[in-house]
Amino acid sequence: YKLTPAPHQRREKLCETSAPVFIRKLRKAAVGTGCDIRLRVSVSGHPKPSMTWLKDRAAVKAGGRFAVRETADGTCEMRISAAHRSDAGLYVCKLHSERGTKQVECRVEVKGE
Repeated sequence: YKLTPAPHQRREKLCETSAPVFIRKLRKAAVGTGCDIRLRVSVSGHPKPSMTWLKDRAAVKAGGRFAVRETADGTCEMRISAAHRSDAGLYVCKLHSERGTKQVECRVEVKGE
């Protein structure tokens, strides 16, 4: 028997990927006019999923009374300042990555004049 060393095998670093998932989902909100609305989710996924907010099926654009903030730990919050009755409706947070799409929704009520 003659022993010969195996050819050098190249090892590649494999990055694990995971589908987007909601760790904390949206909750129904009811506020009075003029109050702030905060909708918060916590998400996970690799690669980091992109996030879209919708109100009554239309994309919500950050700016003015609408602010979106994301943190490194996967928490995302949409804040609506000084709620108007027209802010009431069905809000959806949608996640998308190469591993899939997930969404959660909640109803927001704005009471008062």
